[in-house]
Amino acid sequence: MRVVLGYLNFEMFAGTEGYTLTVSRQLERLGHETTIYATHLGPMADYATSLGARVVSTHAQLPATCDAVIAQDASTAYQLAGLYPEAVRVFVMHSRFPLQSLPQLSEICSAVVVMNDRLRRRAEHVAVGTEVVRLRQPIDLVRFGGRRGRPRRPPRVLSLSNYLYGAREQMIEAACVEAGFALSRLGAHSETSPHPEHAISGADIVISLGRGAIEAMAAGRAAYIFGPVGGDGWVTPGSYPELERDGFSGRATDTVVDLRRLVADLGDWQEGMGESNRELAWAHHDAEAHAIELVDLIARLGPPCTPPVKHAEELARLVRMEWHEFGRAQAALLENHRARARIDELSAELTELRDAAQRSAGLELELRETHARLAALLNLRRFRLASQVAKPLDRLRSLWRAMS
Repeated sequence: MRVVLGYLNFEMFAGTEGYTLTVSRQLERLGHETTIYATHLGPMADYATSLGARVVSTHAQLPATCDAVIAQDASTAYQLAGLYPEAVRVFVMHSRFPLQSLPQLSEICSAVVVMNDRLRRRAEHVAVGTEVVRLRQPIDLVRFGGRRGRPRRPPRVLSLSNYLYGAREQMIEAACVEAGFALSRLGAHSETSPHPEHAISGADIVISLGRGAIEAMAAGRAAYIFGPVGGDGWVTPGSYPELERDGFSGRATDTVVDLRRLVADLGDWQEGMGESNRELAWAHHDAEAHAIELVDLIARLGPPCTPPVKHAEELARLVRMEWHEFGRAQAALLENHRARARIDELSAELTELRDAAQRSAGLELELRETHARLAALLNLRRFRLASQVAKPLDRLRSLWRAMS
């Protein structure tokens, strides 16, 4: 079977990109031929190519025909539906972002795959009545599932996120300082790497969301769910079902994680957490099992019976334009956050300078007063007389030093 996996931006080391590469490699291992199609390429595309994946960015590079399309954003879903009208078309919904929303034309895809109940509820209530298929987030257990030695004390913490910055990241830093734990970071706002498994292997606790949390679980690490808009605490055999249904988004419970709660939770870390997480990941998130479920779904759906999609390229262009404007708005919000943080820093520096200026003025006044008292002392008759009497003694003292 020939499969084309489409995603507009195959650039960053992030969740959807990681899913795309994972599914592509698993389908290849099952003997299927895959092509990853993306309009924008970057470091992630380079890494995928180094592993042997076929990654293309133009229509001319795509295969002339294919049996199935797996699209992960509305733009490429429209494009590939227009290019491959006879292929089975599946849409994988990863988030509620506008780009990754389900296309609102019934002929674009035959089914939508979701990997948590939060997105399933959304997909089931959109205007287009597309079949919704609930699968689980796939993790390459060979890549992330290496065995490890005994955890260290105190444990080392990894903050693994492309979305944590500002106050939320500072809260993690403050909690680790108070708990006495070493902290490292990996993500878009610190440093990036094509090998998150290496950073995970160097940690005992991973603070993350979504795929990052499950990758940590597969590696046998304690996983703490905490992100920009919420936190649900430790993944345990008891909490796993509820957290998995929510996609490890940090919004599964009513828990409010503030600094005090985070410090207390970190203090509850136990060595056995990682091993129980490993068992959960290996039981429920095997990427090969996910790929097999996709193959079964494609076989069951069969080729679409709808006519070819009209104006597919124009629809794709409109989606890209909307996403571009959304990206500009998000970048403006981030820049605004950084500017406000810089203003706060400058305000603090200005306050310090004003305090220093006041202290300097006080010292200058005290110095003038001291000079005035010294001048008054020097003008006293008793002081002048004592100075004249002391001069011969000073000369004798100098001669004595010279002779000795």
